[in-house]
Amino acid sequence: MQGDWNHRGLYRWLNCDEWGLSCEKDSVMQEDRVWYVGYGSNLYLHRFLLYLKGGRATRVARPHSPCQAGRAPEDIRSFPLPFRLFFACESPNWYGGGVAFIDTERGNQFLTYGRAYLLELPQLRHVALEENGGKGVIDIEAGNLSERPVGYYHDVRDNGWYKRMVCCGLGPDGRYPAVTLTGVRDELLRLPRRPPHRSYLDRIRKGLREMRGERPELTNLAIRAYLREARSAFPRGKAP
Repeated sequence: MQGDWNHRGLYRWLNCDEWGLSCEKDSVMQEDRVWYVGYGSNLYLHRFLLYLKGGRATRVARPHSPCQAGRAPEDIRSFPLPFRLFFACESPNWYGGGVAFIDTERGNQFLTYGRAYLLELPQLRHVALEENGGKGVIDIEAGNLSERPVGYYHDVRDNGWYKRMVCCGLGPDGRYPAVTLTGVRDELLRLPRRPPHRSYLDRIRKGLREMRGERPELTNLAIRAYLREARSAFPRGKAP
């Protein structure tokens, strides 16, 4: 986001030490758990839980299968992402409208509101599978995620809109690594795209309002400015 609102709001919100946007460790990490950071409709708790409990996001959406490894996150906290939010594609699950992605080319002037869910690895694999159509194989191994720099990415499958897993440093507890999912920019540039449907934007608004306890700057005016900036953004050219 650009402009005065961004500098007064999100920049004040971002504290790299507090929020773990560094991968330095002060103790031995146990990577049996990972913070998954949602940033689009997954900001809204009810919508995100559909990935774990099963159900439909809209009446036209593909039903999600319940996760056998657990149907609730252990913890939920707000978490900033140092990447730009934009909308792309045409999703049949959201009445043909676009859906949210982040551009993994970092820029200090771009920040995205995120909501981190503490998951066990099997839950994370299930969420990644559901984000990519609910079929196929997901390649996620925790390994040394906490040692990866912010912005390091790994494709968890060969195809899918959200096949790219991006490392986001340590999560809000400073203990477990944080990751998110997005698309491959060059591939998204080649796909038809439409503005997000009002039902999709409504889920984002609800999620941002739920976060006000941690992020009091999220007034209705700030939320409108945030979504207006995201609707105007779209990456140009080839990814580096």
